[in-house]
Amino acid sequence: ALEFSYQSRPALESLRTHEICTQAKIPVYHIQYPLALTRSATEKTFALTESNAIYYSLAAGFAHACGAKYVIAGQIRTDWYPLTSNSLNAQPEHYSELNNIISKEYEKGAPRILVPFAYFDKQKVCEIGLQLGAPLELTWSCPNSSEKACGVCSQCLERGKTFAVLGIGERNV
Repeated sequence: ALEFSYQSRPALESLRTHEICTQAKIPVYHIQYPLALTRSATEKTFALTESNAIYYSLAAGFAHACGAKYVIAGQIRTDWYPLTSNSLNAQPEHYSELNNIISKEYEKGAPRILVPFAYFDKQKVCEIGLQLGAPLELTWSCPNSSEKACGVCSQCLERGKTFAVLGIGERNV
């Protein structure tokens, strides 16, 4: 598994990633993002804007170096639909364009980004997770908090509704 650290990432999201990967005996590789850029100690440091294009380009480079054929993206339908200016880089077409660039960059043996849940809502993804025995209670959805889920953002509301419908125990609140 490959994880990115970025300024606004909730600490519990990373902790839960490591818990899940430890249970599944999957190694976790870590990229520090955003990268701070400066030419000297006296100049201002800049942080790169969070960007799916950068994340998945780095992930594709990592996959290529490891000999992996695929990068699995976790976006679901509510990440890109309904369309807003904030969701344009989560549309399925965006990943097709990234795959075209990656295939030109690496040519033979280029990894492909797959977005298997792009047209599924959270309930459908959780139903699949339950069928596969995934530890859904260890996952994290809230982008607003690092210690306890806020319970009011769209991700928390969607998660709460889905977990209630499916009878999944909640460890995040």
